[in-house]
Amino acid sequence: MPMDIQLMREFIALVNLKSYRKVAQQFHIAPSTLSRHIKAIGKELGHPLFENLRAYQLTDEGQVVFERFGILVGEYDGLLQALAAQGPHYVRIAYCFEDRAISHYVRAAKEKFERAHRRTRVKIISPQDKTISACLESGEADLSVMYAPPAANARRFKTQLLIPEPLLAAVPKGTLEHREGPLPLEALEGRTFYYSAHPGYLDYSHHILDCIESSDVSMSFRAVASDNIDEMYSCDGPDRVWFFTQSSFSPRNRPLFERAYETSDLFEVDPKDLNGNRYIVSLSDRTNEVALRFAADLLEISTRHPDEDAG
Repeated sequence: MPMDIQLMREFIALVNLKSYRKVAQQFHIAPSTLSRHIKAIGKELGHPLFENLRAYQLTDEGQVVFERFGILVGEYDGLLQALAAQGPHYVRIAYCFEDRAISHYVRAAKEKFERAHRRTRVKIISPQDKTISACLESGEADLSVMYAPPAANARRFKTQLLIPEPLLAAVPKGTLEHREGPLPLEALEGRTFYYSAHPGYLDYSHHILDCIESSDVSMSFRAVASDNIDEMYSCDGPDRVWFFTQSSFSPRNRPLFERAYETSDLFEVDPKDLNGNRYIVSLSDRTNEVALRFAADLLEISTRHPDEDAG
């Protein structure tokens, strides 16, 4: 029987445990198979290994074999560890598959990252029976992406990075002239911001309100009942403005925002003045340097202008 690492491990274990039964259980083989392996080692080397097999007492040659096998197995295990350190590595990111906007960003970042780091793979986790935060807290994920206003989860994780989801300002058709680049907030001076008072969006609406109030731009505000979207879209005075995240205008959401399409001109607001901060990339104290590099790629891709991705 050719000598291999497995036989060496079995012999070392037998000397240490002094029990055929325990060693056979450890290696998931029958005791009779283990016995044949030990005899085959002695035959291959041309020397008896045990003075007294029942007492597991080694011969002088057996002692040399035991010591040398230990060195060889240690060297082999070190080789395996060195190869494992070369990759592939994995970055595990948790987020909701159904969120098409962030899916676009994550998959674009994944493609870029894996091209640049050929021995690293990005594993996408979409939890079914636990929250995205729980995946990060348990160590199942290295980073997570969640829909939230900036203050969300601020105390739960060590580091947070914001993906600024572009905001679109919807104003009545023909009431605002702006041709090039993002719309500065001062262009909306004197208008009335109509926002949703729905509990699920109120924190997000308050974030936009806070940004406006902290600027030098004077605007009025009006909350619209959470169960009456039509009321918001019926506010067609020349001074009204609605704000939407860019991903709101996906084909799936088109029916909901049909009136906004029909009655409004849409302008991307300058993110230096106002952005959605819709997505939070959360990192835990377990997040490694490889995952941080992926997070940097994700942030870089998410802040591009949409036309760049199209190219």
